[in-house]
Amino acid sequence: MSLPERVIDRLRELMKEVTASVIIGGRSTGTAFFIDDGLLLTCEHVIKDHTTCEIAVVGRRRRTAAVLGTPDKAADLALLSTTVEPDDPPQPCVALDDLLPHGQYLVAGFPREDDVDTGLEIFAVTGHPRTGVDEADQLVQIEAGRIITWGMSGGPVLSAESGAVVGVTRSSKDPTDARGGAAIPMSRVANAFEVVRNLQQRQTPAVRRWRDALERERWQALGKPWDMEACIDLQISGTRTQWEISMGDAAGVRHVLTGSDLGVDVAEALFRWAAQRRRLHGKAEVELLGRLLAKGLIPTSVEEHLRKVTGADVVHVRLHIAPGNDLADIPWELAAVPGQPTKFLATDNNFRLSRVVDDTRAEATRREPMVGPVDVLAVLAQPRDWTFAKVYGRKGDKPYRWPELEDIDKNLRTSINGDPFKLNLMVCPQPGDVSDQLESGLYSVFHYAGVGKLLDGEPLMAYVDADGQQESWMEASRVLDLAADNGVRLVVLEFMLPPEGQEFDQLTPSKLGRLVRGGIDAVVLTQQPVHASQCMAFNTSFYRELKRRQSVEGAIQRARKDLANNRPVEDDAGFGWFSVVTSPAAGVVIVASPERIDRRELTIGERGAGLSAVPVPVETDR
Repeated sequence: MSLPERVIDRLRELMKEVTASVIIGGRSTGTAFFIDDGLLLTCEHVIKDHTTCEIAVVGRRRRTAAVLGTPDKAADLALLSTTVEPDDPPQPCVALDDLLPHGQYLVAGFPREDDVDTGLEIFAVTGHPRTGVDEADQLVQIEAGRIITWGMSGGPVLSAESGAVVGVTRSSKDPTDARGGAAIPMSRVANAFEVVRNLQQRQTPAVRRWRDALERERWQALGKPWDMEACIDLQISGTRTQWEISMGDAAGVRHVLTGSDLGVDVAEALFRWAAQRRRLHGKAEVELLGRLLAKGLIPTSVEEHLRKVTGADVVHVRLHIAPGNDLADIPWELAAVPGQPTKFLATDNNFRLSRVVDDTRAEATRREPMVGPVDVLAVLAQPRDWTFAKVYGRKGDKPYRWPELEDIDKNLRTSINGDPFKLNLMVCPQPGDVSDQLESGLYSVFHYAGVGKLLDGEPLMAYVDADGQQESWMEASRVLDLAADNGVRLVVLEFMLPPEGQEFDQLTPSKLGRLVRGGIDAVVLTQQPVHASQCMAFNTSFYRELKRRQSVEGAIQRARKDLANNRPVEDDAGFGWFSVVTSPAAGVVIVASPERIDRRELTIGERGAGLSAVPVPVETDR
């Protein structure tokens, strides 16, 4: 069944933007089309014996393209590489597929005629696959009725059934008569180029407009997830006065920025500012810090890459900081979006800012979401003999109320309980009671709300003594080990301000060391002690998003945004104290969505069997 006419019309318009004329020596020699924002596919005989060419796209400036490679003469395929000018709009590309139906196709190209300027033509043809004795697709046979003429070689062949490009126009029965022709199937192209195989399996931001034109159901029928994500991994190393930011791009190039470029005094000021743990911060100073952090986190090379991937629905910005390095204590979550000083990477809808622990454990790949009830062990540790210091707003005339133990209890029950979460809340338990529960292996989520401290270099978490009144302490490393060894996948650590009259050496990310270990996929934590009201507001948003089957990174991003918009205490930096550390796989999803749509084999049948490089006779366009 062919696509609806409205979809065909949208794809026709897009084909004008993704199809290019290949120009050598001032003369159009054929056609190419974009399979990514800087990568084009064409036929080898179109660029024969040349290492560069020019490409021209309707409505854009002509630009140079480099010939990346040609697999062999028989394959008659070539890849071209080009760049988009900084002030040009993003370059869209086609979606690729290798399913070849019998029926209607659209072809696009720049046919040549004597004494007539080259122009783009897009027209419908009827075609069918030709299969070899090995059951592999040999070619797409374009049936008689239309002229496939000089200049069309290298153009895209679009299936009017699936909406994906499935072949490359290559040959003609007779370029002067309406005798049809043939195209190279995408299965053979994928066999020739690894990058094409990869692009069939993953999505790049450049294909988003093609996705939107097809609409959700048809896109997912291609076996492609609707949500489109991009990822930028930043390695942060060095010291608090001089650090390096590096990023390896697809070509393996390393970009480096040294923190001293900000000035040693500025770098030191970032740490001093972050250390003012009980001070509430105003809008102007938070925005100033945001700009400084953005400059220290996003060098020019990274900013260019960030611009390139902004067409994705979501861009994961992932910070890799070695456990124990005090660079982890910089509030990177307060970094502004480059070029947008009033927006923050940690709250903007288009981003997912997270920290990542690199490890080599077998479970480091993304694990499947859970499909059944999710058991949560929550611990509220606030000994009843504690009273909490008053925290005043910036005007200083009235302190913020510290919630009663019962208020925090109610918030945890209301926020966490409910499909798919099943809560066991322990209020002021002893350490041994918590250990027993973790060792039972019943829980997938562990949530701690209490107070932490550093004692002789050992990170400790508060519990209560045998009488249930005064504090007792348990090593944070033991808690994390128990969680990791007994099936916990998500840990939430909310450290609140210490009780009145007690000054603790506070737990910071660097002091906690290696957070993600064993079977733990993600740890959400407060980077510095926060007011209980901030935790309560965070819990409401965070678990609401998890119940909506959001990823952990997506849930914390929304919770931080809600904290920024609805401040329970007058602290414009409050959202930045909540961070997430994950295993290397991006997009940690704890709960599976019941609406998850099956892959395309359940909707439009199995793909063709195998790949082939069977040569096809070609009439050159030269």
